[in-house]
Amino acid sequence: MKYYFAFFGLMRKNIVQELARGAAKKAINMRNFRALRVPYCPIERQNKIVEEITRRNRVIQSEQDIIEKHRKAIEREEVAIRSMILKSCDE
Repeated sequence: MKYYFAFFGLMRKNIVQELARGAAKKAINMRNFRALRVPYCPIERQNKIVEEITRRNRVIQSEQDIIEKHRKAIEREEVAIRSMILKSCDE
């Protein structure tokens, strides 16, 4: 199940673009969903794919954490600059 959960999670946007209909609220009808071809592979291969996806997701999360730390540091610097400018105008 993890394989299919990962597959649909990663392919959701593409699936919706290809199959969804409707202007305000996109929906996929059962006929189109049943026609969707999901790659099948043996359980051993599925497990390896899930392991690789999990590993790569950890890398992505780590990189996102680093980006967030840098974003916060940038925000602190911007606050410091604004404060410096305002203080210098008061003098």
